[in-house]
Amino acid sequence: MEFSSFGGGDISLASDVPAVDPSNIPSPTELWISGGMSLLAFAGLYALHYWHKVAQPPRITCSPESRCTQILEACPTLRKAYYPTWWASNAHLATFVGLLRSVPQITFEREIIEFGDGGCLALDWLRDGISDADPVPTLFVLSGLNGGSDSNYVRHLVMYTKRYMLQTHGTKLRCVVMNNRGVSGVPLRTAKGYSGGYTDDARFVIRHIRNKIPAGSPFIAVGYSLGANILVKYMGQEGADTPLTAGVSVCNPFDFVASSKTIKGRPLYDYVMTRGCIQTASSHEGAFKDRKDISFDDVRKVKRLYDFDTHFTSKVFGFESADHYYRDASSNQHIKNVKVPLLVVHAYDDPIVPPHAVPITEIEKNPNTMLVSFSRGGHVGFPTGLLPFGNAVSWTDIIIAEYVAAIAKGLGGENRNQQQIKTSPTP
Repeated sequence: MEFSSFGGGDISLASDVPAVDPSNIPSPTELWISGGMSLLAFAGLYALHYWHKVAQPPRITCSPESRCTQILEACPTLRKAYYPTWWASNAHLATFVGLLRSVPQITFEREIIEFGDGGCLALDWLRDGISDADPVPTLFVLSGLNGGSDSNYVRHLVMYTKRYMLQTHGTKLRCVVMNNRGVSGVPLRTAKGYSGGYTDDARFVIRHIRNKIPAGSPFIAVGYSLGANILVKYMGQEGADTPLTAGVSVCNPFDFVASSKTIKGRPLYDYVMTRGCIQTASSHEGAFKDRKDISFDDVRKVKRLYDFDTHFTSKVFGFESADHYYRDASSNQHIKNVKVPLLVVHAYDDPIVPPHAVPITEIEKNPNTMLVSFSRGGHVGFPTGLLPFGNAVSWTDIIIAEYVAAIAKGLGGENRNQQQIKTSPTP
């Protein structure tokens, strides 16, 4: 290409580039058709990937001596493939989508439990006309970190399980949710809140509930995340002496040391969890005014959950360090001592619990425990259906409801705890 100018006159342009043939330019219709075919091809490839790699039945791990066959027969969903929401099958999206479900409107009856050390927690009961004397099953729920009866996953579980029991089995269900010290509107009266390894409050509450309901009636506990760790550790500590008929552990961290390392590698999760803990602790700063070893200036500056547990949790509960606390809190070391039926539900893509944290060998050796592991689901997510928002149920809601019904029928173990149990000394 060259430019030539003559005495300030017009500039002429010479070019060897051949002219474009207008007939070779695709029309808008052809562009739409081409784009549509590409989209269909992509959708077809993703559909193949989804059906062959994403939608998978769970892996069942249990002892040959267990009664898992009876449980599987009574819980059809455990034998089916889990179909995650196709656009949220990624672990992080599955976890996030779980937060977008609605918070069902439920009118609980609150009972304040007073402890001998001056502290308290709250039990929120949903009876729906059921008296304490009615021999119906009781569902007891322990929430995750900084959660309680106001958590959407707790409320959805309660509502769905009650509806399932009534519509499918014609049985009413008594539900009660534990709200730890200092959360969900519970005051913190002493310089002791709750932690992932502190089981004394749960122990006292479980015996308190057992003494309120009819002897021998089914009593099933469900724990989520941190609450699952507390529940499993408690069940191992109590062994055959627990008043529970059965338990369910959902997305349990199991090994706090391993899970802490994973959380460190997930800055967004680490930040969100840390900020929630700082906010909860700071709202009760006055309760720790006599604890000179705890500096809230330091607590408010921390950026990681590990550092929060170093400056706050470990000191509150008398541990030398966060690592000392983590080793003591981990429930994986208590699986071998569980003596009543325990269903463990876990997703191997859980973004904060690494696969090696799950005590598979210990679960397989114990005839009372059964692991249902999914390749997808995230952390307390398990979305299913096209639009897993609003009042949509999660896959774990369905599984737990079926399991509660099976245990209520007497499957998976004998009907335990026929006698009233003396409440242990207040912690």
